[in-house]
Amino acid sequence: MPSTWTLLRIGETTAHDPDLGALVAGLRNHLAHDGLASCLVQIGAAQRAYVALQGCPRCATGRCSVGCRVELLRRTLRAALGEQVTLTLVKRGLDPLGYRRMLWAWPMSPSAQPLSGELLAGWPRARMAVHWRRGGARRQVSALVCLGGTDGPDMVARLRAHGWASLEAPAVAHRWLVNPFGPAAQWCGAAVAGEPWLLLPAREPDGATLSAEASASGEPAEAPEEAR
Repeated sequence: MPSTWTLLRIGETTAHDPDLGALVAGLRNHLAHDGLASCLVQIGAAQRAYVALQGCPRCATGRCSVGCRVELLRRTLRAALGEQVTLTLVKRGLDPLGYRRMLWAWPMSPSAQPLSGELLAGWPRARMAVHWRRGGARRQVSALVCLGGTDGPDMVARLRAHGWASLEAPAVAHRWLVNPFGPAAQWCGAAVAGEPWLLLPAREPDGATLSAEASASGEPAEAPEEAR
């Protein structure tokens, strides 16, 4: 079963500009062998990125086996975004946080634009997960957007502006969608022609936010409020 990992320190200044070519090449190689799910969690103005990966038995020790998907993605991220980037295991997954609205989303055409953390701006609590299915040039991709709080910008219109259609999940389905990496979160999907992309935060938490969001159940300080 895939485990959940949080991406840390990707917003810090690096010694070089981001190498998007290295990131695309690494993601393309990953999707040739396996699917990939990434997730952005927004609490207030801060965002945190997660991925779900099938690791190896040695992941917990930090000494991964040769060919481990976690270690390969870690190397890709460091080559593309800087050596400071880390992948940290979230042992107990993500809390649901009582999202009031959930929307499945999928590309309306192969030329649909990539999604990003900017789509969540204006919502006090939000989560967006993107699922890539392994394949050739026309990879299948789907998304699940969860919204919390009393009000926020029109998410349907924002998705449509990026070339994505959406369907609001009925309340009865919410219990199957609390896990952003579960099968129900991947219900809708369509092919895209462009290169694969990964959800990255528009605004990472600072040190003070990390401390405030750390779980009281024993997670390290790097784990945000939604980690459990």
